[in-house]
Amino acid sequence: MRNVQTRVIDAPAHVVDALLDTLATPGDRIWPSPAWWPLRLDGPLAPGSSGGHGPVRYTVTAREPGLVRFAFRPVRLEGEHEYTVTPDGPERCVLTHTLTGRAIGSGRVTWPLMIRWCHEALIQASLDNAEHAATGRLARPHRMSPWVRLCRYLLRDKPVATAIPERAALAHGAFPRPDYTDSFSIRLRPGMPEDPAAWASAIFFHRPFPTFAAADGEVLIGDTSPVDFRVSVLVDGERLHMSTLVRLRGPWERLYFRFVTLFHRAFVKAMLRRAVARACVAPVRPDAPARGMMVR
Repeated sequence: MRNVQTRVIDAPAHVVDALLDTLATPGDRIWPSPAWWPLRLDGPLAPGSSGGHGPVRYTVTAREPGLVRFAFRPVRLEGEHEYTVTPDGPERCVLTHTLTGRAIGSGRVTWPLMIRWCHEALIQASLDNAEHAATGRLARPHRMSPWVRLCRYLLRDKPVATAIPERAALAHGAFPRPDYTDSFSIRLRPGMPEDPAAWASAIFFHRPFPTFAAADGEVLIGDTSPVDFRVSVLVDGERLHMSTLVRLRGPWERLYFRFVTLFHRAFVKAMLRRAVARACVAPVRPDAPARGMMVR
């Protein structure tokens, strides 16, 4: 198979080629993360460095002026993919991404059904980033198809139940003996916010409860009615943790909270998924690392 995506960019070839040097670095100007899995390598963008994005793994095999090439580890795909920059006059160039190879194993089914369409959407987003970074504008942003949106929904990160993290000092000190506790966490991608207060606002639909305390990487919010509860929102590396603690002060509160527990855990997981999904929608700025562009 051969899959080619191109973009004519109104900028000199050397300007766009310099953007390729930022791939898989903290200042990546091309790869569309956090909208998509980040591109990571275990070394510089040079032959021999290995890495990939999400479950797709590959190794750098070439980095020359106007070219960066990767070879897939043969799991679902066997072959290579590359970016090339071709001059088209002194002030214009063509940025091309080419994937060549063949689907193997389960890839024979997943490539035509899902991977191909997600791949093309990801690459078009990277071309959007390159055009915007090189020219400061974007003439025609790529729009995801309904099928790609569905695939992304099915592949989205999911919250998992955990113990309250040791680092959540505010949560551990919220109540001497809480009557109810739970905690969930979800993976964050590079480029997502690190401010727990911002996450608390996003989780609670930008109508957060009063803040009781804040510390490095953690914020504690809550209320005293209809039950006395606290919610700790903690950003710990690549995980976002949300812990709930409740103190019940009488029979009516216990009866009320028994009803709440019927849907509480499902609702918390849904709020976390929604907040992280919305954090994937981030505009590209020419003065900042690429964040990905997802048109809703």
